[in-house]
Amino acid sequence: MNLLHAVRVSRILLASVALMLAVRVGHAQDSALDKAREYFQAGAQAYAVGEFAAATQAFEQAYQLVPRPAVLFSIAQAERKQYFLDHQSEHLLKAISLYKRYLDDERQAARKSDAVQALSELEPLAAQIAVPVTEAKPSSPAGNAAPTPTRLMITSQAQEARIWLDNQPAVESPLIRQVDPGEHLVRVTAPGYVDSSRKVVAVSGAIVTIDVALTERPAKLVVIAREGARLSIDGRVQGECPFPKPLELQAGSHLITLTLSGFVGVTREQTLVRGKTTVVTAPMPRSFQRTVSYIMLGTAASAVTAGGVFTYFAFQQQSSAQAFQNAKGHVQLSSGELSQYNSTRIARDRLRTAALASVGIGAGLAIGGALLIALDGRAIEDQTERGLPKHDVLSVSAQPIAGPGVVGVGAYGTF
Repeated sequence: MNLLHAVRVSRILLASVALMLAVRVGHAQDSALDKAREYFQAGAQAYAVGEFAAATQAFEQAYQLVPRPAVLFSIAQAERKQYFLDHQSEHLLKAISLYKRYLDDERQAARKSDAVQALSELEPLAAQIAVPVTEAKPSSPAGNAAPTPTRLMITSQAQEARIWLDNQPAVESPLIRQVDPGEHLVRVTAPGYVDSSRKVVAVSGAIVTIDVALTERPAKLVVIAREGARLSIDGRVQGECPFPKPLELQAGSHLITLTLSGFVGVTREQTLVRGKTTVVTAPMPRSFQRTVSYIMLGTAASAVTAGGVFTYFAFQQQSSAQAFQNAKGHVQLSSGELSQYNSTRIARDRLRTAALASVGIGAGLAIGGALLIALDGRAIEDQTERGLPKHDVLSVSAQPIAGPGVVGVGAYGTF
């Protein structure tokens, strides 16, 4: 039993070790593939800016990690370009050799026609210089016994990035330079980004590629509007004006909305630039509904005041009529005195009616004005909420109604 148990344990341990080795191999392969992809992309960037020697070196380092025929074609292309640049026969011969290896290794070559076309141009040139074409390896060009140079390739995806290497003048990204092995100081700047400085170690006989990712500086927004105006950016409420300090936002286009009850709101698309402060001034005139409400309230106050005046004179006439009646007692009045008494009563009644009408109209206008204020929402001049047309937004308003024998307030809305 002990022996059987030991065998089982041994099998489990062997299976575990095998699994761990498989995982490590898988991770190593993924790491090699990622590094090869990094070198290949660096080579493509160097090729695009005309640094064909650096491109060749980067492609070769990618091929050493992941030997794929497609990389051979890229090396051949870079060598071909370098030959036409410096007319060194070693680049011509290596390009021819690599094009042929590419066609041999890749039976279904995607760039077969391009490789054949390149050979048709290069082989006659090789025949003219009468140098035999020998098979070249990507990491060891044919006929080139010189040591592989040490290079640094520094890139940055930030717009208008400028790169300093040691104390040399700055250049635009990418920076590709042959350097001495060892430590070098790299500094990268770009408008609207935080500067970055770092030390990079150049490895002898290799090209070291570094992509420097810069941190964006936030865009700042200053809003000048009426006190209490509510600010929304991209549909999110930020608070009410004024703000104690500029708002920090991501650079780009934003929808800025300002609303305040009783005033015409503003909405606009504003482009913010990273690292810069944008000032938005929003004049917000009083809304028509609020203006009408204030006129109604002012008229209501005048009507109530007039009603008070009419009431005062009505009491005066009432007092006069009462005094006249008390003075005469039950004595029969003459026609003139009766006419005077009746005139006083008629004036009293008219003043009383005018007072009641003025107070009623004033009360109606006051109620209407108050309703207009209460129903006067945060109107927006051009748009409502982002993505919603005006007819899709609920709104309620009110207006006075006056006519023969009718005084009131009507409400209306859109749904």
